[in-house]
Amino acid sequence: MNTQRTTQRSLSRRQREHEELLERALARPGIRDVMRVYDNWRGKDRGMNAYRAAMKRSHWIGTTDSANIP
Repeated sequence: MNTQRTTQRSLSRRQREHEELLERALARPGIRDVMRVYDNWRGKDRGMNAYRAAMKRSHWIGTTDSANIP
């Protein structure tokens, strides 16, 4: 139970740090534009996952209709 409390405290501290960093970053000029471009790229990149999965190198299995017994 003590571990759960520690995790919840750490998470809320992390959330506060995240919000603080995000506020400072968004206050700088051009950051919103960069984030918009990055989010756009990330969406396009995610759309390529189906293509990547289809083009993934597959294993080749050879078969024959003869046994070549000497």
